[in-house]
Amino acid sequence: MNISQKVGKIYEQAKDRFTKDSRNSQAALTGIVTLSVRFISVVSGLLSISIIARYLGKEQLGIWLLLSTFMNWVSLADFGLTNSLTNVLATALAKDDPQTSKQSVASAFFPMLALGILLLSSVLGSSFFVPWEQILQLKLSASLQQDTRSAIAVCMCLFAIRIPLSIPRCVYNAYQQGYTYQLWIGLANILSLISLFVAQYYQANLPWLIGTFFGMVIIGDLLAGIQLFYFRQPWLKPRLSNYNPVLFKDLIKVGFQFWIAQICSICIFQTDLIIISQLFGAIEVGTYGVLLKLFSTIDVVSSSFLLPLWPAYSDAKARGDYKWIKKTLRNSIFSVSIWSVSAGGLLIIFSPMLVRYLVGKDVYIPPDLPLYMLLTYTLICIGNSTAMLVNGLGELKFQSFVAPISAIANLVLSISLGKAIGLQGVTLATAICTFVFSIVLVGGNGILVMRRSELKSRIG
Repeated sequence: MNISQKVGKIYEQAKDRFTKDSRNSQAALTGIVTLSVRFISVVSGLLSISIIARYLGKEQLGIWLLLSTFMNWVSLADFGLTNSLTNVLATALAKDDPQTSKQSVASAFFPMLALGILLLSSVLGSSFFVPWEQILQLKLSASLQQDTRSAIAVCMCLFAIRIPLSIPRCVYNAYQQGYTYQLWIGLANILSLISLFVAQYYQANLPWLIGTFFGMVIIGDLLAGIQLFYFRQPWLKPRLSNYNPVLFKDLIKVGFQFWIAQICSICIFQTDLIIISQLFGAIEVGTYGVLLKLFSTIDVVSSSFLLPLWPAYSDAKARGDYKWIKKTLRNSIFSVSIWSVSAGGLLIIFSPMLVRYLVGKDVYIPPDLPLYMLLTYTLICIGNSTAMLVNGLGELKFQSFVAPISAIANLVLSISLGKAIGLQGVTLATAICTFVFSIVLVGGNGILVMRRSELKSRIG
């Protein structure tokens, strides 16, 4: 080996170390900022629950929690485009391919913009006349039906507007700069809480409360997009001339697999309140929803550090760094397991007291329900660890096959166990399906795919 080859080898080793350090530091920074912002979000959410419960009553609190859940489903409306875009951008960055980055952003943005406009037009044209409370089979008093119908219409309008505004979050995450986006969301959460106090002061009804509170989140998305496309990376700004129909076809093809998995994930993890509304009524939705909100902080903390691993896994795969992938996966599973059990143990002790403080002292909480929720969220956190690996590797065929089976099984189990043992049965069904489908089947397959990819990389 001559001197130039030795120098080249030393340079490549130094470059690899720098890449790994940068990947770890970016993921850690994003995790820390995301955790801080989500702490603000959790505090804002819990305070909003307390305000709504005291200001509008437990029945409208149940509606508020249902609509809050609905706003989290905005990722369903893009048919998985933002998720496939994340992988494409992360890979293009690792390969230093700015042209693909520009075209992929434009090829995702303009179809999502058209979809948002179409949905908004449909909502404005018909939603105020659709009896949503009957479609959702909400058991409401006659005096609340009109306010509920208007609140749902406002929520759907905000939902439609937020569809194209998902792009900035996707770009920030793909470039491992999710901490910047999270800062804007933190500001939006603070503004949301302030707007809620103002709306309460002026004695606003439920539709106005929904509009002011969730509208601030859209403002946060908008400001993040302005900063990204006009100041930080203006070369990525969506331009119609960069739209590539072939690239859009590739994005939607992969995105559709993400979309199927997302729909099924929502059916498993975010339909508990709807099922409880059908089985037990809106008041029980409020009780269960507040307890669910408290235990979901376990996932909020863990996912703050897990989500940045998605583009990091994509980057590591593109560079063939499977040693880093395996080490990071092991560490993530171990860390979230310890965190979930520790935090969940404290919530088992204090959550009944917190729920009664937020909603009212006359609330009945089944004594073993917090234990079931601890089990569920511990398994969810472990499942999310393996999900980030699967998403980062881009291996979605098996996941898109298993996900519908999991969703159907969860629905059947939730209804059956809910009728058999009450509220506990709904969360137990989620725990069972998470373990069997998310951890054992999808997670196990992701690990096998990683090992095969590593073997091919070595042979190649």
